[in-house]
Amino acid sequence: MILTHSPGDPLNVDHEETYKATVRAASAAAMLGALPNTPNHFMPDIYLFESSLPQVEFNEFRIDHYVDISDVMEQKLAAIACFKSQPILPDYYTRCGQRRAEQATHWLRGRGSMEFAEGFKRYTPYVGKMLPVTKWE
Repeated sequence: MILTHSPGDPLNVDHEETYKATVRAASAAAMLGALPNTPNHFMPDIYLFESSLPQVEFNEFRIDHYVDISDVMEQKLAAIACFKSQPILPDYYTRCGQRRAEQATHWLRGRGSMEFAEGFKRYTPYVGKMLPVTKWE
């Protein structure tokens, strides 16, 4: 599995370029002949995460997966706090996580709730024998 930036982040060109480089590298590695003497070539699951400004009107990011991060939010905030040049980020990402949790809880339709969530968009198509089913425990 690969997690990378989404392509629509007009305020951070480096995020867009990271997205492009990541997808190109994964595509190249999956090409036949990329790994000599290896019979199976596959494109790994690639999930895109939101730009630094999570507003659909701005970045056109359409979430299709929500992940409950309530159990690891404290660790995430501690890591973000190390980014000393932008001291606003811990509070900002706390609010973003709460907003995404509200949206995810809405989609659960009474089957549960969460305190913090992150949104992702799947880049590679899902391939399986059955459609995936949302499970909430």
